[in-house]
Amino acid sequence: MADSFRRHNVTTMDALIPHFHDENQMLSVAKAGREELEELFSRDREKFEESSRGGWN
Repeated sequence: MADSFRRHNVTTMDALIPHFHDENQMLSVAKAGREELEELFSRDREKFEESSRGGWN
């Protein structure tokens, strides 16, 4: 999960670089990145919950 977060973070930061002087575009890219990250967290949470339902198998 940490590697997934890091990859997403680096990708988002790379996407911001071309828009360094355009605040509106930077905000738009950052918002999209945040939404993607929320989706990643949600999927990770679902996977964790599914794997922990089995108990002490």
